[in-house]
Amino acid sequence: MTFLFYELAKRPEEVKKLQEELRPLTKGDWSDVDIKNAPHLNGAINESLRLYPPVPSGVERVVPKGGVNVGDGDVYLPGEVQFWMPQYSISRNEDYYQDAKEFVPERWYSKPNMIKHKNAFAPFSLGSEGCIGKNLAYMEMRTLTAQLLLAYDVALAPGEDGTRLLYKTRDHFTLGLESLDLVFTPTSS
Repeated sequence: MTFLFYELAKRPEEVKKLQEELRPLTKGDWSDVDIKNAPHLNGAINESLRLYPPVPSGVERVVPKGGVNVGDGDVYLPGEVQFWMPQYSISRNEDYYQDAKEFVPERWYSKPNMIKHKNAFAPFSLGSEGCIGKNLAYMEMRTLTAQLLLAYDVALAPGEDGTRLLYKTRDHFTLGLESLDLVFTPTSS
C-alpha cells in the first residue's frame, strides 16, 4: 500500500482516473464485491506489487532430485540445489515486461502485450507454496485504496521525493519500510 500510494502521489492523473472509475461503483453502501473487477484499480495494485514486491528477494526453492533444464533448455541445474527467485529483479526485466521500470496499470487489462511472461508476476509466490492470504490481501488493498481515493486526493508532502522509502527500506524477507510523507486533501467532488 505504501508503494502504491507513493506511485499515485507522483501521478495525479492516475488518482483522477481511479476516482472516476470508482465513483459509479460505490454508490450508497458498497463493499469489495462492487469494486472487485475494477480494471484500473486492480491494474494499479498489480503494478505496485510488480515493481515493489512484498518479498523482494523471493523465496528459496530446491531443484527436483533428477535436475532440470531451464530457459531454452541450455542451462542445467543439478538436483537438490537450492536457489532463489528474486522478484524485485524479475519484475524489472525487459525479458518479462515491456517498459519494465515504468508504472503502467493498463498492462494488466488493456495492454496485455506489455506482459511477456505471465508467470513472472508472483508477489504472493506460485503453486502449492503460494500465500494463503492472497485473496484477503487483494480485498483489503482494493477496499482501503477505494475508501481513501474517494475521499481524498494524494500528493507527496513538500520536500518529499521518496528517497527514504526507495533507498532505506530494508529487505528482511518481507520489507522493513522507511517513512514516506504524503498529503491527503479532501476531494473537490
